[in-house]
Parts: sequence; structure tokens; C-alpha cells
Amino acid sequence: MLRSYGVTGFQTHLRKLVDLAAHYFESLVLASEDFELFVPRSFALVVFRLRGSAGVDADALNRDFFARTTERKDIHLTPTVVGGKYCTRLAVGSPFTKVEHIEAAWGLIQALAVEARQRSEEHTSELQ
Repeated sequence: MLRSYGVTGFQTHLRKLVDLAAHYFESLVLASEDFELFVPRSFALVVFRLRGSAGVDADALNRDFFARTTERKDIHLTPTVVGGKYCTRLAVGSPFTKVEHIEAAWGLIQALAVEARQRSEEHTSELQ
């Protein structure tokens, strides 16, 4: 990377990635009632999770949400466990990533969250 970009170019590249993660994706998560930023953002890595609701196992909900993302070819997120809680990570790393890519990812994340919540609510009502 240093040979391709040079020091100044590489610094500019890293700032762009952090800006996309910090100022854009992180702000979408923070503004959402459905998601929470689970740990402070680190550079261009955002760790988030779906908020639980009454009678719903939040870890099971987040596992289902993440499982839905793995079925897709148009987004790549990674799982993690922080403090015993299941979370999802989004890392911005490509020099080709633009705001519209973050917007598309956020739209997909929201749609998959709706599907996961619906399944979780169906499962909860089946148990009652």
C-alpha cells in the first residue's frame, strides 16, 4: 500500500475509510432505534447489534440476523462476541467504497433486521 499510495496518499486513503465508517455508517447506527453501537468505533470498524425487545432473546435475534447476512453475496459482515454478547462488525477497507455503498449496505442491513425480528416474534409466539 505504501508503494502504491505513498505515505501521504495512504494517510488520505485511511482518513476516507474512517470518515465513511465513523461519520456515515456509525451515524446511521446511532440514529436507529433498532440498532445499537456496541463498542466505540475503532478506525474503520463498527461493531453493532440489534436491540432486543420484550420476550426476545437478543443474542438469538442477532445470530439470526447475522446468519441472514451470510446467505447474501452482496454484503460481507463478520460476527464477534463482546462481553458475552453476539454482535456484527462492518469494516470499511476498499479504496473503491463510496457513500452509496454504505447506503446500500445500510438498506440491506435494515431489511435483514426486519426479517430477523419477524422470525423471532413468530418463534416467541409459538413458544407461548
